[in-house]
Amino acid sequence: ENYKKSFHVFYEIGHQLVVYLLAFLAIPLMVLFRKTLNRRELYISAAFAVPILSLFVYRNVYPYFFVMLTPAFLFLGAFAFEKLIAPRPKLAMILAVVTAIMGSVTLYRAQVDNAQNQKVYVDLVHQMFPTAVPYFDRCGMISSFPSAGFFMTSWNFENYRREGKSQLAQAFEGGSPPRFLIRNAPCLTTKMLRDKSCNFLSPSDQIALRENFVPHWGDLYVLGKNIELSSAGATQSKIYLPGDYTNISSYPVMIDDKKILPGNILYLSAGIHHFSSLGDASKELVLRFGPALPTPASAPPRKIFHGFGVPSKLN
Repeated sequence: ENYKKSFHVFYEIGHQLVVYLLAFLAIPLMVLFRKTLNRRELYISAAFAVPILSLFVYRNVYPYFFVMLTPAFLFLGAFAFEKLIAPRPKLAMILAVVTAIMGSVTLYRAQVDNAQNQKVYVDLVHQMFPTAVPYFDRCGMISSFPSAGFFMTSWNFENYRREGKSQLAQAFEGGSPPRFLIRNAPCLTTKMLRDKSCNFLSPSDQIALRENFVPHWGDLYVLGKNIELSSAGATQSKIYLPGDYTNISSYPVMIDDKKILPGNILYLSAGIHHFSSLGDASKELVLRFGPALPTPASAPPRKIFHGFGVPSKLN
């Protein structure tokens, strides 16, 4: 979390370096020129300096937050420019040119549609599920669908760990489990879904995600079953949503004493079922719930969130 905060602070400051440097210089300049300023000017200037302190204490220092800080930075930058730069015309001209160039770069970058990858997933979800269904993701990306999880901010994660409840696993109970998952958070990455050592979520929630979602396209997973079959005997696993399940594994398996070939469809009722492999080797059984779902012919985007100051390491 500290890495993310530091990244966004330096990313935004770097895009308008001159303005932010002048704004930070304004504070010592206020002290230096305090005797030449009337009390009203000093109080107003100091008031605009207060929001800068939020950079050191506010946890959600993301790009949208700098929009709120811009007026304060501009005011303080103008104050420092008047006191320090304006008396030096050549330096003022150089800084004006540098600021114009950096502003042009920022304007150019703003023309890129950073939400395009998100739109691809949103459109695909609406093709797959014409009627709203519950789902898991980081931040409610499919706004018209009910989220079955929680908004995965650092603050909410602290509350989640403090309460000690397996909120995601509980969402599968009650007859209406989440129908898909979008991997748009660090705790929902492939490592989370495949590596049992990942500790972002409670063990019960990790198991629930790994066992009940199967890959569909890119970062989109759909309801199903991932079951590790042992050669030692049958494995029990719970089906949360009754319906047709397709064996998308490349080998036949036994489900409730019935041989199911690859591609075969079997109706499974809600409750505990028995799954076993054929032969001596341990295997992984993958079942997908429901009928075949549309899959784009094109390759999925490399990542869902990009631009807007998002470092690839965090995506």
